[in-house]
Amino acid sequence: MRITPAAQDGSAVWAHEGGDVITLGVWTEKKPGRGEDCEPLVLHHEGSGLGMLAVCDGVGGAGVQLAGRTRSGTERSGAWVSSRAVRLALEQYFLQQVDSGPPGLETAGPPSLRESIDRVLQQLRTPARSRIGGTMQRELPSTLAAIVYRRQAQEAGFRVRWAGDSRCYLLTPGAGLQQLSRDDTETPDALSSLEQDPPMTNQIAADRRYDVHNEAGQVPLPCVLVCATDGFFNYVQTPAHFEYILLDTLARSPGAAGWGDLLAHEVQGYTQDDASLAIVALGYRKLADLRAAFAARLAAMRADHWVPLQGLAAGDVGAYRAARLDSWQRYRPEYEQRIPPRPEERG
Repeated sequence: MRITPAAQDGSAVWAHEGGDVITLGVWTEKKPGRGEDCEPLVLHHEGSGLGMLAVCDGVGGAGVQLAGRTRSGTERSGAWVSSRAVRLALEQYFLQQVDSGPPGLETAGPPSLRESIDRVLQQLRTPARSRIGGTMQRELPSTLAAIVYRRQAQEAGFRVRWAGDSRCYLLTPGAGLQQLSRDDTETPDALSSLEQDPPMTNQIAADRRYDVHNEAGQVPLPCVLVCATDGFFNYVQTPAHFEYILLDTLARSPGAAGWGDLLAHEVQGYTQDDASLAIVALGYRKLADLRAAFAARLAAMRADHWVPLQGLAAGDVGAYRAARLDSWQRYRPEYEQRIPPRPEERG
């Protein structure tokens, strides 16, 4: 595994390529040393084929209160602490799943993911923080987007776990990027979320009730699974542009580490937030195979969604809005095909 540690530009990349498994983690922060996204979590157990990828975004507005100071005196907000606490709980949960043996996507033996998160958060509570008031304030608030998967001979079974507005995705050459989670907001679709930045209706917190949603699925191999915080997908021109950025940087990368470096550079150029991303590609022997598999998809994305928007943002506002809507109307059917229904929509 190649690791580029966080530097002065506030970014880091983790990359592995080999054994039919390619993994990538990308992390950037807007204010060096104060990023509320924790580092992405990418875990793969070769013996069992069990893996996890996850991202967590500390909710800055709700978790702005001071949680403590480091030994050097650096102040840490509740949002900064919470995302890292949830990451720790995820890692502990995964190790328990591996130790419990098959089937492994969530057995009855070890604690559930929700129990693991609650245990870590409650250990961090203090009497002072437990008196936090106000309808908008939360104690140790964070989002979560995680995919636990098990690779088998011809397919991968997976379980999607999320809370808040970070997202889980499936990426395939035929259907492109498909969202596997459903944002915990009242916004009707991904294009609207780019325009409104809606408040969350559910998020992890130590002092409030919350839900960690749970959806299972399976997909034929090869495939690519992705988790991302809103810093990656919520500051692009259209929902299709996030997929285009993933594929364009892939096409220009000599290896997995280079792909991560390009993604870190790209997201720092357009986002207004911290950003973290976790990727696992299953069934591809090397990155060159992954690039080749998505070459036709990239060409179609460039022609249908990227090129029509270029040069319009600074010109005719009406033409720009029409081009965005046209892109979304053509992209939306496949993109939304795997989004779970709302609870009230279930039969």
